[in-house]
Amino acid sequence: MVAYELQKVENGTYYYNYYPDGDKSAPGCITMDAEDNRGIVKISDEDVKNIYAGRVWREFALGHTPLGQPSGELIMF
Repeated sequence: MVAYELQKVENGTYYYNYYPDGDKSAPGCITMDAEDNRGIVKISDEDVKNIYAGRVWREFALGHTPLGQPSGELIMF
């Protein structure tokens, strides 16, 4: 599982911290906007091959969760 939290919205870009396996001691930070532009601020030390970051991006890109959702948890497989 991966947990995520919205940190801020700046000029239409959403900044989300994400936590592999819910581990808040190993945060990563990714960005996205309404046009599905994506960015990496910091990859979590526990995110081998960006799998967890990719799961969060996919959730929003597919529209399963709307951008701006304050927090949540996603099952990985």
